[in-house]
Amino acid sequence: MDNFFKNICIVVNEEGAYYDNLLIYFSNMRARYDNEETRSEFFMEIFLVIPLYLIFSFLEFVCQIFSIYYLNPNYILIKEPIYFGTLRLISLFYNINELSSVIYLSQFFLLEFAEILSFLGYLVYLEIIELKFCGLDTNIKRRILNRNDNEKEKAIKELNLIKEGNDEIQRADSLLSNDSSDYYY
Repeated sequence: MDNFFKNICIVVNEEGAYYDNLLIYFSNMRARYDNEETRSEFFMEIFLVIPLYLIFSFLEFVCQIFSIYYLNPNYILIKEPIYFGTLRLISLFYNINELSSVIYLSQFFLLEFAEILSFLGYLVYLEIIELKFCGLDTNIKRRILNRNDNEKEKAIKELNLIKEGNDEIQRADSLLSNDSSDYYY
């Protein structure tokens, strides 16, 4: 039960342990401000941590909006395996001395392998990596656009040939109509 409470955002107050709560946060901040030794922590959190958090959250939001607008919303998906894979790797190196079981290492390698596979899957899905075997590259955007351009060129050539043919037919018709009009007079 203790591991469960350590993994959730628990705030310890003089009355006990609670899930993170805004009222408890403000009471803890008030306690830090009232204590002379921890007053610097209060000011550091107010003037450094909270503004930096707001700035980085805003920048993350702006980057996501730009990704959606200029690229494709699916590009946002690729950040998840990168973030969680890196977080898990840093956590492993940070807690390397406290590793007690082989199960944790096998779980780590299995989860990292899953993150790598999902990352590669996203790269293929977003067509950053092209698989050029078994015809897997026939229906990618680049190939579809090339086929579209080739079809346009063929259609334009056929239209030009038809126009040239129609011009010759029209000239022949006009010659025939002019010749036949001479006979009626």
